[in-house]
Order: sequence, then structure tokens, then C-alpha cells
Amino acid sequence: MMKRTRILVAGSLLAALVSAQQPVAHFFDPDRLVDLQGMVRRVDLENTYGKKSKFIVLTVERAEGGLCRVEIGPQWFLGNDIATGMKVLIRASLLVGTEGTPYLIAQEISIQGARIVLRDLRGFPLWGQRGNSEDGRRGGAGRHGRR
Repeated sequence: MMKRTRILVAGSLLAALVSAQQPVAHFFDPDRLVDLQGMVRRVDLENTYGKKSKFIVLTVERAEGGLCRVEIGPQWFLGNDIATGMKVLIRASLLVGTEGTPYLIAQEISIQGARIVLRDLRGFPLWGQRGNSEDGRRGGAGRHGRR
């Protein structure tokens, strides 16, 4: 009985250490929406979700000061519509537990007067839904500006 207790305690300690080292949960939370206005300072293409598709991640200088990083969506969904120096208005979900530069996942973005909806009200990406255009870009005709 004594050995079994030691194994369980060791197992519990190991589980606690492993969970403490896990990265912050990376998901869209519709209860943590914020509006962000600013200027694009950097456009990166990252393998955020593995090697399936590179995601556009922006570094935005907020109008009130400071930088934040915003995950927009897969490059094929937006093409090359975003560039440094553009003014943007973004509605996004703030990730919990990020240290340093705030990290957000965009629900919609307005660039040069065009509003592009990226996720529905619950946060599900529009690029994964049926009914997309033949080339898969932007969720098909008529999706812009709709929720």
C-alpha cells in the first residue's frame, strides 16, 4: 500500500508540473471581445495551427499607444489585402494569460473602408464553412459586412 501511495503522489506531482508548462489556451472567446484601432506595423505569416496553411498575424500600433499582435486568418482567405502602414479597425478576442505584447484573435477587420467578417458571433471561422466560393476566398460572395 505504501508503494502505491508514493506512485500516486509522484504521478500527481508530475501531472501538476506538466500542466504548469502547457502553453496558454489558444482559442477565440466571444466573452472577451475588444475593439482595436490602429496602424499595421508588421505583417507576418506564421504556421499557427501546423503546416496546413500560413496565418496572417499583424503587429498593430494602437491609436492609444502600445503594440499588440492580432491573428487574422489563413493567407489564402485574405490574399495580400493587408500591408504595413494601413489603418485598421479590428474586433477581436483577447487571449487569457498572454504576457508582454497582448495577443488577440480577430473576429472582423475593417481596412480601407471594407469590413471583412472572419468569424461568426460564436467565433467559428468562416473559411471553414460550406458555401465558400470556388477558390475558397473570403467565404464566398456576399459575406463581407455580414454577421
